[in-house]
Amino acid sequence: MKNNNNRVDGQYAENLIEREKADAEKKWKEFEKFKNEKDQEFEKDLARDHAELDASAEKVKEKIEKIEEDIKKDIH
Repeated sequence: MKNNNNRVDGQYAENLIEREKADAEKKWKEFEKFKNEKDQEFEKDLARDHAELDASAEKVKEKIEKIEEDIKKDIH
């Protein structure tokens, strides 16, 4: 009878391990999906911020060029 109990206990442990492994894999896939979504959000935000900075830099460049032109006019 003891051998039968050991075999049942072993099978129970194997089943438990398989369920835990499946649960861990499921959670890992959910994490990867979440991480990918956040990465995509971050990349979109980064691209938007980069575009805004480029636009601001262009405006600053235009202002500097205007000031330089005004200075040249004042010198002549």
